[in-house]
Amino acid sequence: MDADVVLFYGPPLVGKSSHYKQQLTSSHVRLSAQEQFQQDQTLSLRQVAMRAVGLLRQGKKVVIDDENWARSTRMAYTKLIHSKTPGKSIRCLKFHPQDKLQLNWAREWTTRDAKGQRPQVNWKQVDAKIAAWFDENCWQRGVDNTGC
Repeated sequence: MDADVVLFYGPPLVGKSSHYKQQLTSSHVRLSAQEQFQQDQTLSLRQVAMRAVGLLRQGKKVVIDDENWARSTRMAYTKLIHSKTPGKSIRCLKFHPQDKLQLNWAREWTTRDAKGQRPQVNWKQVDAKIAAWFDENCWQRGVDNTGC
């Protein structure tokens, strides 16, 4: 992928991180706001975006791997990155499952890690996010079918 920044968006368990691991690990550095916030709860979205800017200034390409539910979030990333690193290309990549069954299967596979232990995941929260993605008004409220 030729883009300097690839901004993933889609529901939990749809395969965003797997796509990164299979297709982009050799060319892009992965950033996840959710993981950054878990490590430092004082971070803002702007600070996460500035980490991407820092990597771009070092000549690296970046994947922003998160749900990025709201169009306003995606636009905040793109606006800041364009203003701080003019000329860098940004591509938004939407991951949309066929149906909830696809995500339920992914959930079953995720419930066990490589050592047979359960990962620390708040499944009620994940289920609520998945339900929201399939809400009939979802696309009108926050997720744009046309890209960023």
